[in-house]
Amino acid sequence: TSMSWDSTARVWALDVDVENGARRERVEASFVIACTGYYEYERAGVEELARFPGREDFEAAGGRILHPQFWQAGDLRDKTVVVVGSGATAISIVPSLAKQCRKLVMVQRSPTFIWCWPRSFSLALTLLFAPLHLLLGLAAMQTIHRQSEIWFEIFLHTLCLKLPRMARAIFALAQWAHLGASFAALRPHLTPKYDPWTQRVCLDADGDFLATLRTGGASIVTCALERFTARGVQLADGSEIECDVVVTATGLKLVQSPGNIEISVDGTPMKLREHVTYRGAMLNDVPNLVHTLGYLNIAWTLRAELMYKWTCRLLNHMRAKGATVAVPRLRPEEVSAPRRRLVEGFTPTYFLRALDGFARQLPSRSAADPWQIHIQDHFKDKVQLAAPLDDGVLHYH
Repeated sequence: TSMSWDSTARVWALDVDVENGARRERVEASFVIACTGYYEYERAGVEELARFPGREDFEAAGGRILHPQFWQAGDLRDKTVVVVGSGATAISIVPSLAKQCRKLVMVQRSPTFIWCWPRSFSLALTLLFAPLHLLLGLAAMQTIHRQSEIWFEIFLHTLCLKLPRMARAIFALAQWAHLGASFAALRPHLTPKYDPWTQRVCLDADGDFLATLRTGGASIVTCALERFTARGVQLADGSEIECDVVVTATGLKLVQSPGNIEISVDGTPMKLREHVTYRGAMLNDVPNLVHTLGYLNIAWTLRAELMYKWTCRLLNHMRAKGATVAVPRLRPEEVSAPRRRLVEGFTPTYFLRALDGFARQLPSRSAADPWQIHIQDHFKDKVQLAAPLDDGVLHYH
């Protein structure tokens, strides 16, 4: 729940709730790595329901409202289910829910770009690569596969940003390949007004979501939710969908600090917005604390891996120098340098909802290393995180 740094003792003291908050323990550590992501898992996005009136009427009539973060669905065999949302959560759960309930309707305010990708190699690709596998060995093939996945994700992201009209055509062609004769009717529900990768692209594993729509296992309606009613939900166009269960796949709540932990340094509460990120890993004037930040446009864990390698290198470097403290300090000429938001050009609904309260609480970044963060460029990131650790900015004691 809280952590405080003591410069005299050179330790972090962490107050930790255990057994679901039944008791609190204090743990001391010389170095802390925060791996908490940027979602708040306790409350998720449930409070968003308060924006829609009529919830009490729906629940009083026997309706149930579920959030995927706190899943207790029970038996859905004779139920009509409405899934509200169009992001990764909705795309992932609709195929499974459609098999469990009598009828499923997905309600989205606006469409999302969807990219289908197989969970594993097809038999044809397996046979194609078999000779190369035998020739090069398992380790080499794993490296080739990993690099090809990285390069493809970066290529797709770059294509979407540089040639959005071409990217739209490619998305449409890929969806047509999965939907066949159903494509014309479903296309309005699968074509966003914004360009690809202005918001996150959703991955449809094995095309299960599109297959569910094609076969009639689920239907899709594009219209904003207006309110709950005793019989279901009412949309902004005045239409009503009768249902027994509403699943709110509307995104998660963002945390204000690493894990919503209250952090202080020598008794002074730390305000993230007053700090500058150091290589996207540490904060100026905050010792022995690494906060894991992943990518937004490709796999989050890809950058997390780079950060952990960098952190291990830092810890080994500190040991070699006989240091117990590492802290980034702004140089005099950097104190008044222009600042930029940590995250720019990222516009998912759950992020925009929290923009005023969340983004303004984040640390800032500068335009130059090491106070820059290449959160959208894996290869620049690799170069930055491989830079010498004795850079005149990171101080050791």
